[in-house]
Amino acid sequence: MTIAYSCIANGRAVLAELTLTGGSYQEAAATVLKLVLLRAEPKTIIQMGSFVYHTLFIDGITYLCASDNALDTVTPSAFLKNVSETFLRNPLMSQEHFSPSNAVATDFQQVLGKYMMKYNKNQEDSLISALKSQVTDVKYVMTQNIDKILEREERLNIFTDRTDDLQTTNHLLIHCPD
Repeated sequence: MTIAYSCIANGRAVLAELTLTGGSYQEAAATVLKLVLLRAEPKTIIQMGSFVYHTLFIDGITYLCASDNALDTVTPSAFLKNVSETFLRNPLMSQEHFSPSNAVATDFQQVLGKYMMKYNKNQEDSLISALKSQVTDVKYVMTQNIDKILEREERLNIFTDRTDDLQTTNHLLIHCPD
């Protein structure tokens, strides 16, 4: 899962935004922001095209991110929570809630970038851990299967030996009259 786009908006006015990958997210984000304002729900998840837009709505401010995985809602939610906490702790933002300066927007663009990279890296690390775990599981199953094959081969050898013994005994009985 990758967080490809994020923004902070007051109403429909975007205060800060950042795109990590190519693509035009602004149009979809504008539609999502409009829906968030109409619904006024604390959290919203909307699929548009190949991206899923996650929002957190607190005191008229919308924190939004776009991810490429509809199944993961935990990572975008944690991302938005961290961004909102950082945003709300900034004293400049409380003063400039309705008319942010370019400096504040630039600062929060850097904050968005930092958190996007952090959460995207965490996903890569989790993916690597998941793959390692799957490889370990496959190795375990293969070892179990090899052990079963070796046990079967051992039992087959025992049966082969018994069959040979029976044939030898039978051959002796047939060719050696009393």
